Amino acid sequence: MTAGPGSAGDPPREPLPTDATIDASEGQTPALHAAETIGPSGSDRPTVADADHEPSTGAGRMLRESVAVAIRAAREKPGESIGPYTLIELLGEGGFGAVWHAERREPYVQQVALKLIRAGMDSESVLVRFEQERQALALMDHPHIAKVLDGGVTPAGRPWFAMEFVKGEPISVFCDRHHLGLHERLELFLQVCDAVQHAHMRGIIHRDLKPGNILVSRVEGAGPVAKVIDFGIAKALSARLSDHGAHTGIGQMIGTPEYMSPEQAEPDATDIDTRADVFALGVVLYELLAGTTPFDPTALRAQGFQHIQRTIREVDPPSPSARLTTLARQDPAVRERMERAMRRRIDELARQLRSELELIPLKAMRKDRDERYASASDLALDVRNYLGGRPLLAVPESRAYRVRKWARRNRGFVVAASSVLLALVAGLVVSLVGWREAALQRAQAERRQRDAERVMEFMTQTLAGANPMDGGDAGVSLADALDDAVRRLDAGELAGHVESEAALRLEVARVLRGQGEPQRAAALARQSADLFMELEGPSPSVAAALTEQGLALLEQDDAPAALPLLESALAINESELGAGDPGIVGNLSNVALVHAALGDVERAIALHERALDIAITALPGPHEVVAACMGNLGDLLAAQGRLDQAEDLLARSLAMRESLLGTAHPDVAEALNNLAMVRWERGHRADADRLFNRALVIYERSYGPAHAYTLTVLESLRDLHREWDAAEPGRGHEAAAQTFERRLDEPSRSAP
Repeated sequence: MTAGPGSAGDPPREPLPTDATIDASEGQTPALHAAETIGPSGSDRPTVADADHEPSTGAGRMLRESVAVAIRAAREKPGESIGPYTLIELLGEGGFGAVWHAERREPYVQQVALKLIRAGMDSESVLVRFEQERQALALMDHPHIAKVLDGGVTPAGRPWFAMEFVKGEPISVFCDRHHLGLHERLELFLQVCDAVQHAHMRGIIHRDLKPGNILVSRVEGAGPVAKVIDFGIAKALSARLSDHGAHTGIGQMIGTPEYMSPEQAEPDATDIDTRADVFALGVVLYELLAGTTPFDPTALRAQGFQHIQRTIREVDPPSPSARLTTLARQDPAVRERMERAMRRRIDELARQLRSELELIPLKAMRKDRDERYASASDLALDVRNYLGGRPLLAVPESRAYRVRKWARRNRGFVVAASSVLLALVAGLVVSLVGWREAALQRAQAERRQRDAERVMEFMTQTLAGANPMDGGDAGVSLADALDDAVRRLDAGELAGHVESEAALRLEVARVLRGQGEPQRAAALARQSADLFMELEGPSPSVAAALTEQGLALLEQDDAPAALPLLESALAINESELGAGDPGIVGNLSNVALVHAALGDVERAIALHERALDIAITALPGPHEVVAACMGNLGDLLAAQGRLDQAEDLLARSLAMRESLLGTAHPDVAEALNNLAMVRWERGHRADADRLFNRALVIYERSYGPAHAYTLTVLESLRDLHREWDAAEPGRGHEAAAQTFERRLDEPSRSAP
């Protein structure tokens, strides 16, 4: 098990993988693999060599040894502080730094994994790059991505990141230890694809995807949950390597060789796009299916740097079934381990892989990136095609192949019909309907690839404006970059890419609403809804855009205008998904919020109760949707004065959100704030004060001191202490109230 966001009294007992990119295979010492430097020696240890010398020479050894001495001299110790965090235990270290289990103790307890970059990585350019990366990473909010919580620079100039402390194991270790079958592995892999696609839509490439950066844990009642960690770290470090020039050595690679795409192995690996992550996902899937990577890690690294490059760029990997059967034949222990892990005989497993499943990772791992899946979502689509018995994009669409797929899905009909009639009917269906389906799928795949390339170019140009490393301006904020993105969308830069433009407008709308600009968010969401409607007609995409517009109007106190939009979104999703599908829970809650704002609290309570019933039935055990429904219903019951029921629901919602999201997520702050209001109403002022302060810290870090959520909590704290002072004068509460009053005034004074 990997230590995670548990209590302060439950520290990890051994150095195991965390979200800080530690790869600790069974029986091995943990090593920090994020953006490792693979030098000309072929060693997986970081090397420092000039352009003309191998590190095995005397000069190379002296330089390498001097770096090792510098690393040892700068090593931190347990109990030392980095920013607001106290170091507890070293989890792993490598060429670029160390990863610590750390803890924040004031004003609340928070467990984190703290990545501290080693001495020497402290130039002005890398510090700027790290800050830009941290801003970009803050945009990501996905249940399968571990969040970067904080970051900064030590007094000695060493950058650091504080990351969500994930409790889990590398995905390959988890699958083997828990004996997951093929379908279970594929379902888990889909979580990873969705997380990577989420990052790509925000212009962020991982560059070092591997099992050690994909941690899996079991959530009671919800099954295995994967978390991708260390987004953006490799990008910042690769920029630093380019700064070193000849001092770092030519031909060094950023990443982990076994999972590295051919373009990352080029001597000048600057032309990297999202398809590098698609390649790495293919290798991860290969390993989940075959129990090993395409090339043996020891053999790959043993023959030197140029051999690694040549293998990655030129040598086609064996199929998963061939690799599996070869290893099993050579080593009976491997056969026993794989059969136990997969709960299936090797020959049966190889047969199932050969049937078509292994074509998915092989397509993702094509040497020519134009022949890979265009995006992580296309890779996920093909995995879903396999699970659903539909034709694969990775398979040539021959008539015989489609007949077999059709027959497999319609086995009852096949048994009942005569073989002659079946051949005639199936041939006709495949010739007419199948041909049209194949053409549509090809056209869809080509369109997605064009869209993905254009969107990536668009996002790269947008973020480059705020990045000095790409010729941008360090003074350009994330808000400025978003403004530029909107201007370019309005100028028609994505004309002809309707789906991508609609999706980007919707994402920017969400960010703007989160930053406290609901008016602009509403306009962008309306445009997104119109584009999706033009492309698809009434669909979940249209419902999502209408929902965003309605919520933005609600935040402008325009509930009458918000209600028909949110009701339309609910009607679309009920029609598409069904009246009992968990996908409509959010729609029900949103409509309830509007009815509450319009004063119809009983109607709102009824809608929230329906939403909670659906969520509990469809999503048993701890689940974020269930927690949100409990919180919404509890908040309304509190407004009705039903405090006992409200407090119970709000406390359960808070506990569930903390277990799922950690202690620093904005949704946890919302739960803290709502529970604090009930505790205050019941006269428990000290408890309310503690809860409000925890919410305040999260909101300030997530949204800043001037955001409406932050100001609302400050107002509550001010009023709480004024009331407290009236009841218990002379105990410092008036001074506390004045402090909160001054903090409320600060944003207005600093405004231009």
